[in-house]
Amino acid sequence: MPIAPPETSASPVFTTTALRALEEAHSDEPLMERAGVAAATLAMQLRRDTPDPVLVVAGPGNNGGDAFVMARLLLARAIPV
Repeated sequence: MPIAPPETSASPVFTTTALRALEEAHSDEPLMERAGVAAATLAMQLRRDTPDPVLVVAGPGNNGGDAFVMARLLLARAIPV
C-alpha cells in the first residue's frame, strides 16, 4: 500500500504581485550585485574574527558572477579570499 504524503496547508510567503512589487522597489541595484552583497554579508557573519581566508566556489553563469561580486566586496573589506 503506497504511503500518502502528509497534508499541508502551506501558503506562499509572498504573492506574485507582492514579490514583483518588492523586486521593483529594489531594482535600482542589479540582481547580481544584490546577491553578491547578501553572500558577502553572510560570509562575514559566519567568518567572525578568524584570519582564515574565505573560499568562494561557484559554477559558470550567474552564480559565478554573484561569487565574483562577493569576493570583490570581501577583498574591499581586507578579508582574504
